[in-house]
Amino acid sequence: MGCWVYDRDCYIVAGLSLPAGQFSVGYFTFWAIIAVAWGTVGSVVIIALPLVESWETIRSVLFGMFTNDRLMEKVEEMNFKLHTIMSAIPEAERIYLLEKEKAKKKEAFEQEAVSIPP
Repeated sequence: MGCWVYDRDCYIVAGLSLPAGQFSVGYFTFWAIIAVAWGTVGSVVIIALPLVESWETIRSVLFGMFTNDRLMEKVEEMNFKLHTIMSAIPEAERIYLLEKEKAKKKEAFEQEAVSIPP
């Protein structure tokens, strides 16, 4: 379908030049202005739309580069939510602590295995 749409557009643009009959300098200038305008608008759209779409992320990155306050607020908010969940479900807290302990033991074991030469 995509190719058909582009083909149709090419026929329409070519058809728009038929009423002129012969391409005069003025008519050629008119089409050159349309082509330049089309390219300019296309370039602006190609550059501007991704910037508009990603503006929040760009702002966050720039703020993160120059300040740590926003990051700390997010971390504190996540810690508060995690603490709320953990206190609401004591079983989950116990499982979390067990998994954390297992991970520490596994890491210590791996470090021992690496440090002992064969």
